[in-house]
Amino acid sequence: MFDRDKAIEYLRTHLSERRVGHSIRVMKMSMELAKIWGVDESKAEIAGLLHDSGKWQSKEDALKKIENFGIILENELVYDYNLVHGILGMYIAQNEFGVYDREVLDAIRYHITGRRNMTMLEKVVYLADKLEQGRDYPRVDEFRELARNDIDKALIAVFGDTVKLLIDRGEFIATDTVEARNWLLLKE
Repeated sequence: MFDRDKAIEYLRTHLSERRVGHSIRVMKMSMELAKIWGVDESKAEIAGLLHDSGKWQSKEDALKKIENFGIILENELVYDYNLVHGILGMYIAQNEFGVYDREVLDAIRYHITGRRNMTMLEKVVYLADKLEQGRDYPRVDEFRELARNDIDKALIAVFGDTVKLLIDRGEFIATDTVEARNWLLLKE
């Protein structure tokens, strides 16, 4: 049985207070969207709360944890450290909280990038991370409303917004993000 209080205490020990607040808001939004879209709310609660559990305050501590878990970083994970916290969070969910549900673990793993053939839980957690009530950026209210009415259109819009932002900043775009967006466009 998942212990929410224990998880929050763990997050408070390893993350900034700002990140803990974000994680709690993502959990709440994940549960709200799960209810709307017929997704298991308890899975949304766990994945939403633990989605950033691998985003430690110090890169050095995170790299030690990666080594302790025996995680081998390959491909884009080696190139862009920002992508690492999803896979690390998945291992933390397993090893610290006994979460073995593949759907929950994948929602944590892919909350940063999305991917082709996303499950409804993955869609819910991805959007909750980008749209939780603490987020304030152009069109966020529009995206929130879209997420409550047409989850795939919301994902296409948020992926598009994210890709534009990364291009404008000259930053790396994960292959999974491009593939997820294209997969959704082809489904329409």
